[in-house]
Amino acid sequence: MPCSKKNQITIGGVPGAGKTTTAKKLAKILGYNFYSVGDFRRKIAVEKFGTDINTLNSLEEAKLLLKDLDLNEMSDMDILSKVEHLGLVENDIPNLRKIMNVDTDIEADNMQKELGIKSNNFIIEGRLAWKFCPSSFKVYFDCDPEVGAERILRDNRDTEKNYYSVDEVKEANLVRIESDKKRYREKYGEGYDCYNPKNFNYVINTTNLTKDEVVTKILKAYETFLGIGDE
Repeated sequence: MPCSKKNQITIGGVPGAGKTTTAKKLAKILGYNFYSVGDFRRKIAVEKFGTDINTLNSLEEAKLLLKDLDLNEMSDMDILSKVEHLGLVENDIPNLRKIMNVDTDIEADNMQKELGIKSNNFIIEGRLAWKFCPSSFKVYFDCDPEVGAERILRDNRDTEKNYYSVDEVKEANLVRIESDKKRYREKYGEGYDCYNPKNFNYVINTTNLTKDEVVTKILKAYETFLGIGDE
């Protein structure tokens, strides 16, 4: 049964829009717990596959592409020929064979579902958090692709691969978004588009906003959502 509590915030949106920074600030102001599904999946990527989150996402997409084939009957090069357009290389094939029998999403999915049902006073950042916590205040972050790429490059995040240009980041972001859309659509169905703003209560474009302005706008919208805004 879906949770009926409302003091929950789920955050999604495009890369580089400031989701994590804002979520942590909001959590501190509100006294909420903060969770990141991205951090959880990065941990899975490193601990179970010795790789990064982008490669893990590509492996998941390749898994769907090859689900009807018997990889035991195929050579590594035969497999690679079918998935190299996803950015995978020969060294990724052992992990691809491994992931065919592993569901890396289920742990993250179950964590979000449990939070939505049993917990309160939290903020969770994740692509499908809005779906697994249906009574939450759902916030979608958007921004100009160029600006988002510049932010990621400037931040030099140690959880991502090393990028050397804005164009490289933009391309990686585009690949990531399309990979997410395809994987979630094929795995869960058409209603799980994590990049459709219509699935959210509040949409904010952070392109020309300061971090403080973003926080202020979301807090005001959240108060309205809870019914405690100005009369």
